[in-house]
Amino acid sequence: MKPEKLSPTFGPDAKKEALKKSHKPIQDPHFQRNSAAIELAMKAANMAWWQMDLTTGLVIFGQRKAEMLGYPPEKFKHYRDFMALVHPADYAGTMMAMQKHIDGSAAKYEAEYRILTKFDGYKWFYDNGSIAQKDSNGKPLVVAGLVIDISARKQAEEPLINSEARYRRLFETAKDGILILDAGIGIRKEQQNFIFERFRQGNELLSRGYEGAGLGLSISKAYVEMLGGKIWVESEKDIGSTFYFTLPYHPKLTSSKAADIVPIVDNATPQINKIKILVAEDDKISSLFISTVLKPFSKEIIKVSSGLDAVEVCRKNPDIDLILMDIKMLDLDGIEATRQIRQFNSSVVIVAQSALAFSSDRDLALTAGCNDYISKPLMRQQLLDTVKKYFPDKNQILPIRQGGRLCI
Repeated sequence: MKPEKLSPTFGPDAKKEALKKSHKPIQDPHFQRNSAAIELAMKAANMAWWQMDLTTGLVIFGQRKAEMLGYPPEKFKHYRDFMALVHPADYAGTMMAMQKHIDGSAAKYEAEYRILTKFDGYKWFYDNGSIAQKDSNGKPLVVAGLVIDISARKQAEEPLINSEARYRRLFETAKDGILILDAGIGIRKEQQNFIFERFRQGNELLSRGYEGAGLGLSISKAYVEMLGGKIWVESEKDIGSTFYFTLPYHPKLTSSKAADIVPIVDNATPQINKIKILVAEDDKISSLFISTVLKPFSKEIIKVSSGLDAVEVCRKNPDIDLILMDIKMLDLDGIEATRQIRQFNSSVVIVAQSALAFSSDRDLALTAGCNDYISKPLMRQQLLDTVKKYFPDKNQILPIRQGGRLCI
């Protein structure tokens, strides 16, 4: 280790002065008074006090500091005994912090550094001290302060520091969209191409420790793309994943612009009464989506979240024209609800819809009395085409023209 270049009172020349004086530690009454109580308080706070003679470089310190490092107290007599254990990357900064305080360019001495302990390798410590004694000419003689073990804090900060650049890049990338961070097990590169497909998961082993049918991301993708956006993922195995999606933003039209929107009427299809619809769906997002798509040509939309409620509402409202029936509901599934409705209403159109897109489910739904079956994730045009197939003369979904463009 190269000798550091410091002032004569705190550097190589101090060794000459030290040889002229006793190596007996400084006895400062301020630190010796009530030493037992001080040591107890320091131990509770995981800190220790220290004092250094700037002329000789000799140090005295509380018993707690030796315990924190795992060495016997007699190992440390000179400040060099401590500095020999400081991490090479932190050595220069620590020495410079002390020198700046001694020469008056810093109001106090502060330094965070790693030091090699006897049993636990390098640990992080924080030193905070100031000049405690000067001679008659104002020359600093003694620096005193506290040392605190900050290893736990640094350990907590490390993941954030290591990922700072990654998070900055994520937010810069997502400035025009939305991102969702998942600190889970991550997804391998070769699996990222199919996780947005139906019934596919990052871990497809039968012994996997995670439940789910593998439909969540495919449904999310369908909704995002239906709204004109995009969705994608960036992931690292055993680190985590970041899912991004973007949605187009259309500012609210002012009254003057709204006046420019002119409906385009298709004279080939007559405009007649709108239909009454029952949406039986226990997923709020799906229910909202169906209601939004069907609202333009409905005179009333009734929403329920259970099969039992669907049967009861249908019984009390015989004028319902269309039922969108979710197959999987908790109290009474859509298949059984359809069977019960058919016992007293044979004319209402029932369209089953489910994420379980198996042919057996479709057959069950049709056998129970459903007129049609569509699979989730629901697509806007698929839903419209299905409804229009059974109500060709009830209403028509018409585009509007805005600024020379056709908008659906």
